Amino acid sequence: PEHVADALWATFTHASTWGRMAAVDRQVLADLTAIPDVARTLKQRILSATEGPATTVFSQISRSPVLDPWLDEIAQNARQPAVRAKACRFLLERRVVWVAERRWKWTELKWCKGRFEPVFDERPLTGPDDFLAQLQRASLDASAMVRRVAAELLIQHLEAAGEQAVTLAERLAADRFPSVAERGRFALERLGRSS
Repeated sequence: PEHVADALWATFTHASTWGRMAAVDRQVLADLTAIPDVARTLKQRILSATEGPATTVFSQISRSPVLDPWLDEIAQNARQPAVRAKACRFLLERRVVWVAERRWKWTELKWCKGRFEPVFDERPLTGPDDFLAQLQRASLDASAMVRRVAAELLIQHLEAAGEQAVTLAERLAADRFPSVAERGRFALERLGRSS
């Protein structure tokens, strides 16, 4: 399992940039990640990675539901804040989004200029929906990146937060990071309160 996980880690790091990878090839990778011991090894690497492309690998593996049982654990315990933020976003939005491919887009045809733009794909998440508890946990995370995700999703789902919306918005508005505090103040304004 460790050797297969090594190969998959290296492959998933660059998989979204390979233009000639067919659906059959992607299915082979999904089948390999579905092997229970390989899935556990990949989950442990995503949790323990302190640097590197763990977020990219996590997104690519999440094309299939192999990591779904551990999403909550990843959202709480991953060492990289970007991985925790991605897992929190998946859980709060109840969907998994990844870069499926990159397509060339002409920006100035007469000068032969253009760029590759990402094309996203998604799948719904199944399982219990504990939006409020996950939002609370994300708003208390040590990383501003995760708290910013909590603030964005609070703004989008103020009704779903119910009575807790004001408390969450006030906590986020008092955050020491401007990007989080700004979103918290915006949520308070939407709720008819001032910070």
